[in-house]
Amino acid sequence: MKQERLLELFFRGLRGENLSIRNLANEYKVSTKSISRDINDLKAFLADHRDLVGNTELEYSHQDKCYRLFMDEFLTNKELFS
Repeated sequence: MKQERLLELFFRGLRGENLSIRNLANEYKVSTKSISRDINDLKAFLADHRDLVGNTELEYSHQDKCYRLFMDEFLTNKELFS
């Protein structure tokens, strides 16, 4: 279940969704700590696999109180979904 949720979060980020810990915890019916761990796991994966994902990272927006996936040197949405 956690692995599926991690993949969903990653793909939601790829689609440009804002990833709010509180909203995601409510949606997935898990604690905010679980979602925070998921976000940290994704951040670690992206950092450890720069050769695959380029400069792709989850960044927190204090203004919007959510995470966003920022990509550089990664597949564009058109390339990804074609």
